[in-house]
Amino acid sequence: MSNSRSNSVHRLTAASSNFGLHLLTKTPDADEDIFPFGGGLSGHHALVSDMTFCGGPTDDTARYVATVSGAHRS
Repeated sequence: MSNSRSNSVHRLTAASSNFGLHLLTKTPDADEDIFPFGGGLSGHHALVSDMTFCGGPTDDTARYVATVSGAHRS
């Protein structure tokens, strides 16, 4: 009998306080992986307040993330 948990992959995107975006990945048989993406900056001028995975019906769907932030005030 196979255990479905042993094949699970966990992915989480996170925004850091310096406006960076990171993909956090953990599999049962490997150490955690932290992959910075988005060119080092999210493109926002205020803190990222929400994000979601988006994309099409392919295996690359998890590669696309949409972000939103509050208005920047000087």
